Amino acid sequence: MRLQTGSSDKNLNDMIEFFEWLLKIGNGNAREDFDGKVTKDVPDEMLIKDQENGLAKLVEFVYPNFLENSNDPNFFQERAILSPTLIDVAMINAYLMSFILEYERTYLSSYTICKEDANFKNEEDTYSPEILNTFTASGLPNHKLNFKVRVPVMLLRNIDQSNGLCNGTRLLITKFSNHVIEAKIFSGNNIGQIVLMP
Repeated sequence: MRLQTGSSDKNLNDMIEFFEWLLKIGNGNAREDFDGKVTKDVPDEMLIKDQENGLAKLVEFVYPNFLENSNDPNFFQERAILSPTLIDVAMINAYLMSFILEYERTYLSSYTICKEDANFKNEEDTYSPEILNTFTASGLPNHKLNFKVRVPVMLLRNIDQSNGLCNGTRLLITKFSNHVIEAKIFSGNNIGQIVLMP
């Protein structure tokens, strides 16, 4: 986790305290009397107590004035929502995309299996397209990807390292066609560069 310092000493001290708190939890040192189970109270100022509008409150906190700032690469460079599950990631992404009133484009993965094995007929029955399309795994894109112009995305694979298209690179979608997506890089060494991705 990377924390960036602000202009005030109080901000720096708050970040150091938060970072140390996270490390203690991650290392299992949140309490000295460890018996295999640990309960840790999250500080009140870090909680979103509105159960009905929790996602909206979180998004407003992390991305204030989302639409007004969505063309500014620095806005996304300084912010991110981390989530423990892929289901939560999909829900947050869909919620944020609903604010952008651009045309939505859907890309589907290839949904066939390799026919080189001798037991192809058995595998075809076992791994039907309906089953393959439901798989979600960390590091792999979903079967169905929805994009809009002005939507920020993050690469999950190294595509072209020499041009800055590496795992973790953040981009802003600028155009799309049937087989190519055009985007502007807004993280790393190639900020502002327009790239084409198959």
